[in-house]
Formats: sequence, structure tokens, C-alpha cells
Amino acid sequence: MGVPSINFYCNSIYQFENVASIAAKADFAWHTEKDARSLYLAVGANPIWLQMAADPAVYHPIPASPRRARAGIHWPAVRRPCQVASCFGASECSD
Repeated sequence: MGVPSINFYCNSIYQFENVASIAAKADFAWHTEKDARSLYLAVGANPIWLQMAADPAVYHPIPASPRRARAGIHWPAVRRPCQVASCFGASECSD
């Protein structure tokens, strides 16, 4: 019919065996992992790497927050919620 077929698979690095037998049967093998190209070429497929998109307003680098040391809380259970809250900056806590 002249319509190209595309096989899309997004777990090529870790589970390529699930797509290896059919990848070359499609006209194009769309993969999202940069390093998967050699796997597709090895089975005779025509790979196309298209990274999955992400909204830059949501997914972007953010400054790292300072890290504070944490320790296990082993006080009597009745005070445990207050002790845990104090680890996150709460200055007062009622039992």
C-alpha cells in the first residue's frame, strides 16, 4: 500500500530481546534510548532515535537543597511523631 510501518519500543536497552525478532520487519524502528542504535543495526533494522519529549516548564534542573544529616529515631513511640517532625524543622510539637 506504500504506507511505511514504524515499530515503537521504549525499553530497548534492558529488554531488547522482546523486540529483536520483529524490529527488522518494520520499515523503521523508533527507539528512545540513545545507545540502542547498535542493537537495532545488529538485527538488520532501520533505527530512528527520537528522544521522548518533556515539558521544560516542569522537567528542568533545579538548585540542590542543602542536605542535613539524618539518623534513626529510637525514642519511645509516643514521642516519635514530634521527633520526626523536628528533623524537618518543626520547632514545636504537641503530643
